[in-house]
Amino acid sequence: MDNKYISEIDCAAKGDLLSLAATIKHIVIDDNINTTQAIDIILNKLYKINIPCNSDIDGMNSAIDNTISYINDRKSEDVTGQTTGSTSLDKRINGLNSGELIVIGSRPAIGKTSFAVNIALANLEKNDGVLYFSLDRPKALIILNMISIKTNIPFANIMYKKLTAEETTIFNKELNELRNKQLFIDDSRNLNLNQFKYKVKKMVSQKANNIKLVILDYIQAIKYMDNNKKISEAKISNMIKSLANEIKIPIVVLSQINRKLEFRNDKRPKLSDIKKFSSLEEDANTVMFLYRDDIYKKRNEFKKEIKSRKKGGKYKSAFIYKSIEDVEIIIAKHNNKRLCTVNLTYDKNCMKFEDGANHEFL
Repeated sequence: MDNKYISEIDCAAKGDLLSLAATIKHIVIDDNINTTQAIDIILNKLYKINIPCNSDIDGMNSAIDNTISYINDRKSEDVTGQTTGSTSLDKRINGLNSGELIVIGSRPAIGKTSFAVNIALANLEKNDGVLYFSLDRPKALIILNMISIKTNIPFANIMYKKLTAEETTIFNKELNELRNKQLFIDDSRNLNLNQFKYKVKKMVSQKANNIKLVILDYIQAIKYMDNNKKISEAKISNMIKSLANEIKIPIVVLSQINRKLEFRNDKRPKLSDIKKFSSLEEDANTVMFLYRDDIYKKRNEFKKEIKSRKKGGKYKSAFIYKSIEDVEIIIAKHNNKRLCTVNLTYDKNCMKFEDGANHEFL
């Protein structure tokens, strides 16, 4: 880039910073603006400043040299990214890779939060740091979910203190072991994008935290300082993608799925089902959906039973309850691998996901 052009950008940026400095003073002394609001306004203005930077564009020779180094540094079957906790899934998507935005979506009650907790725990067990934003449930439930997964003690028993003496000993042991893990949970309500970016950058910059994975549960709950909803939604997914690329760490975001799939015969989610965020489909490197067929079988049988009772008949449900169900992880988008479905099992008592019989579909 031309030095004169860089100098012009630099001068303009310094002018903007001087203007921001004056604005900060007015914001700070304004009694009608609290500290949180002040920080949000300042960060929002700061992000809009055009900061000069060195070009990231490589010439062809340099690009080819980097490509050769990339190939030589890895084996053909290596999983290079952070683990999902599933060997089968890791092989299909090559793990959760540096700088990528990974979306996990499902309808409510399918288990996407528990799946995210399983992923977080699997990486903690490798002594990697995990930053977890839980906008939907308090941090205590995340911790208890992890202990249930690790110990196989039913989550309900832990929640309602129905533990035997042996289970209590095991529970306390695992709780103390978690103290030594680098898990950072933020369960703030009304988190906005500026706060999210600031917290992520701050935590990642502290090398002692060793953060290798960021999880956001869930993206529809995050706010953006803009009245235009469509613009805001596009900016949120785009800026989270840019943040992942900047910090060179995978960011996993959970997403709600539209209700419209409930009216289809095949209720397996598709990319177009991502609720509100059409831009999320474009920005994501990988999109995975969770689907449990047993949930819909149970609902269908219940509807038949209700319908039969209304007519004065008796209907015996054909649904068979199972504590461990099959769950499909539908890989709907992925940059490097062909699309397929990975079958896992889901232990509903402990909310644990494990590898099952693997099947692929084009």
